[in-house]
This record gives sequence, C-alpha cells and structure tokens, in this order.
Amino acid sequence: MSFFQSPAYYELMKGLSEGEPFHQRLKSSAGDQTVILTGVRVANGGKVKKYFTSRIVIIGEPFTATNENIDTDNNIDWQFRKQTGGKSIYTEFRLLEPPVNKVFFHSLPFTFCLPYLNILIDTTPTAENLYSKLSSTKKRQVHSSQKAGAYVRAAGNEKEVKSFYRILIELYTNKIKKPLIAEEVLMRVFRDKSIGEILLVVFNEKIIGGMLCPVFEKQEMYEWYIGCLDDKMKQHKVYPSVLLTWEAIQYAATHGYKRFNFMGAGEKGKPYGVRDFKLQFGGNLVDAPRYIFVHKPLLYRLGKLAVRLGFGS
Repeated sequence: MSFFQSPAYYELMKGLSEGEPFHQRLKSSAGDQTVILTGVRVANGGKVKKYFTSRIVIIGEPFTATNENIDTDNNIDWQFRKQTGGKSIYTEFRLLEPPVNKVFFHSLPFTFCLPYLNILIDTTPTAENLYSKLSSTKKRQVHSSQKAGAYVRAAGNEKEVKSFYRILIELYTNKIKKPLIAEEVLMRVFRDKSIGEILLVVFNEKIIGGMLCPVFEKQEMYEWYIGCLDDKMKQHKVYPSVLLTWEAIQYAATHGYKRFNFMGAGEKGKPYGVRDFKLQFGGNLVDAPRYIFVHKPLLYRLGKLAVRLGFGS
C-alpha cells in the first residue's frame, strides 16, 4: 500500500474543482476477495477538451487482500467495468514499482500497458552513506549552493507556500506544459503535517524552489511536485533542484522513512533528461508500468486527436 491508495489521499483530494476522488471496493463472487481502488476522476482544458479527456487516474498499486483466483473471477471484472466507466473515457493505473499482485493486472482486460520507469532510494543507511552515492557533479553542486548561502527548510507560512506555487505555475505553463495540481492541495498539506511536508529552498531570504512531499506512515516519502528557479540561480552558483533533492532525501532518512520515491523516470527505452538527473542521487531504477483500460474506444481515439490538434484548450 502507498500514500496514493490511503484514506489520507482520498480526503486530501475531496472538494476540488479540478477532480473528484474515486474510491471503490471490488469483491469476488464468493465475497472472500477484495480489491480496493483509490484515485481521482479528472478532466482538463476547456469544455470540449474536458469532455474528451475525462478519465480516472489511479496512482500506485491497489490494495488486494489476496491474489488467489482473481484471474478467474468474472465478478471483479464486471464491477471494475461498471464502477470505473460511466463518465470516464478511460482508467489509468500509474504504478510506482513492479506490481506485487500481477494476477490482478493480468486478469482484467486492460487495453495496453506502457513501460514506464521509476527511481527509488533506500533511506535506511546513514546520511553519510547516502551522500557517498551522489555523483561527483551533484556533490560539487550541493557544496556550491550551500557555500553561496542557499539552504532548505520547511514552509513556515501560507505566503511562502503561495510563492512556491507561483514557481510551479511558471514551470508547468512554460516548460512542462501539463496540468498542475490545485494550490489548495499544497495548503492542505501545509496545514496538516500528518499528510507530509513542503520543503523550500531559500536564497537571500527569497523562495527559489520547493517540493511537495507526502508521506506514508514511516514507510515512504514522495517527490510529488518540485519546482525551482534553476536558470535564474546559475549566476550565483546555486543549484536549487540539486540542493532540494539531496536535502529531501536526507529529510526522509533522518525522520525514519525507509524509502524516498521519485514518482517517475519517464518511458522505458526513450531518452529522458529528468531520469538522468535523478539517477545521480544513487537510487535504483525500477519498472513502473502504466496500465490503461479504455471504456469508450471511439471517444478515446477522438480525444487523442482533439488534444493533439489543440481543440478546446
């Protein structure tokens, strides 16, 4: 189980205009097997684009009480189709590591599987050992940033959280060009420390970057969203993304979390600069497949065409 399959995630996403949290229990015919799904129904863009991009996104592997006979239980298959369909054109599972319950994913009629990757860092060793795993370049950049006076700390007030969110808006609008999570999500995490932490990079008393880090019990800390003013800080020999990533890994280790989860490293077999960057912090590259089930094939194909042509944006 992970944070993204927990009640805390469901509560975090409630009441947002950008999406509706989704939670369902699928039971076998005999009632002796249970699969619990938690995700968010989302749609992006203008009215037309929203119609064609309506989907359920489920991050992480659903909880399964047992994997016995799931591949022959038509009741679970039927419930999945019924409960995730409706207004949704498709359902997407974004796993963060290889599935434990392969039977579940092999039994349901998924349309296709995308071979994505992720990077995980074991944070149980001492911080000194973790530092030794950094590449020589990243060690130099951490040292240079600290020498220049940059440092990382938790957000102290909502004004600082808003400053971080403005950096995210600029990054996602001009560079990443993907939908951005609502500002209210960051505010809820800031107000409730049991959900996680918002770490900020500070230089000359100004916020130059941040990371949204939900946590799951004492098991795992996640890099959910990160945004830094890297280009603007190079002249000062400050590398906010490098310093922030290293300090977040340290934070996980010193607070007793067993693992730091980068939450994605691109598609397998395709060059990806972000993956190259993350690997320099000493993590392990793992398969993190994405399973897609298309409920409405015609609308799915039309939606992909509409998004590609920019209709309804």
